[in-house]
Amino acid sequence: MTTKEQYGTSELERDFGQLTFGNALSSYRTGEEKSQRAFAGFLGISPQSLCDIEKERRIPSPSRAAKIARQLGEPESFWVQLALQDMLRKENLNLVVSILAEDYLAQEAKQGKRADFEKVLKAVPHVEPAEHDRI
Repeated sequence: MTTKEQYGTSELERDFGQLTFGNALSSYRTGEEKSQRAFAGFLGISPQSLCDIEKERRIPSPSRAAKIARQLGEPESFWVQLALQDMLRKENLNLVVSILAEDYLAQEAKQGKRADFEKVLKAVPHVEPAEHDRI
């Protein structure tokens, strides 16, 4: 019998360190084989800003993270979540950020339901808050 090994976010962080906005953006850029200057131009930011973000000297605001995600053609929720998580980590707050798209909440409201916290956690399986963070 063979067992299938799972490799998710926690295994990635164990092997390569914490996933941050900066290292995710740097990985994306290098995967596209673009220089910082060319990639900054594509994103509509200065090369110095891109360098500061990639080196984690600067964390983009949620609106800037969403704009970058749109430029990349990637889900805004992922990039905004990374930026917000970096902000919390910088403040030494041991909290986990989870972003839900507005359409999920609208769908729940349309069905006359109130978004249930436990249901939300099941819908976003990568989020496992510490016991003391539960509401």
